[in-house]
Amino acid sequence: MRLDTAAYLRDSGVPHIIIQPTAYAENLLGPWTAPFVVAEDKVAYPNLPEARVGWIASDDVGALMVAALERPGLAGSSFAVSGLENASGPELAAAFSDALGRTIRYHPLPPREFGAILDSLFGPGAGTAAAAQYERAWESGEFPAMHVDMAPVLATLPVRMRTLREWVAEHAAAFTPVASAAPG
Repeated sequence: MRLDTAAYLRDSGVPHIIIQPTAYAENLLGPWTAPFVVAEDKVAYPNLPEARVGWIASDDVGALMVAALERPGLAGSSFAVSGLENASGPELAAAFSDALGRTIRYHPLPPREFGAILDSLFGPGAGTAAAAQYERAWESGEFPAMHVDMAPVLATLPVRMRTLREWVAEHAAAFTPVASAAPG
């Protein structure tokens, strides 16, 4: 959450509840990941294999928001949220393998390649800052904390959240090669 927005809300006097997700699972549908799963059976992302991420489905964020809105007594609260699992790259690939029924490997996408994909989508230079951020993390081996212990959050906002495997299964079509039609 942008700090200036949070400060504005606090200072406004408007009742509010802040939900701060870590990393959306839907990022894995992007052109830096999904095409690699389809064509090469690998989950590509610009994290080193040991970097752990609590991928959270946007539908789960929505469910948490609805649960928060149903509890006006929580006004002024802020919740950092993530997925239930704190998956490394190989653990992410295992969830894909289980859900898709085929072996998927983890591929740490080099940050410059990630930046080039962003440039191709959004114009030259669009991926420069993102690539630089990932390069710094690769060089230092220090990735930002991308997971939250959800037990206290779910005690306050009781929703059923998806596992990574469930999320991948729900989006299997995006990760499955299209069968070519047989010549007729």
